[in-house]
Amino acid sequence: MKPNRRRFLSLLGVGTAAGPLAAKAAAESQIADMMNIKAIGAFGGVGAGLPGQPAEQSGGNVPYAKRMIGASEYVKMFGVPQVIDEGLRQNSRWINGLDCDIACKKSWSMSVKVMTQRQRNYEKILESLHKMGWRQKSLDALKSVMGFEWPW
Repeated sequence: MKPNRRRFLSLLGVGTAAGPLAAKAAAESQIADMMNIKAIGAFGGVGAGLPGQPAEQSGGNVPYAKRMIGASEYVKMFGVPQVIDEGLRQNSRWINGLDCDIACKKSWSMSVKVMTQRQRNYEKILESLHKMGWRQKSLDALKSVMGFEWPW
């Protein structure tokens, strides 16, 4: 019997239609390993945080909570200042993993997956700024009503 591609792939347990997909998956796995990217769950994937110095080293006498509320309100009213936007976009370029819904896209190339993850990282940073501002306002309201800070 003459060896051919179909017979070879059947020995590997891969159908002829799945051969190109398996090759693409293997290539993407190698690319991801070289870029140190891991596919992780929906609650991970962001390899960036808010730029700048740690909270205790910046802001002068203004408490961190007040600065977070102020930054959140500013972004809500006027948008992200250009100098901050450039830093956020630079930070969002670092990827330590792909979200599951991005990683499972078989028809997307690795470069499209990385580009999509970078955009999602940027959006998550802005969303976290908004949530932290809202959380601080809520904690301040509780403190004013109860007279003490919530213990946790």
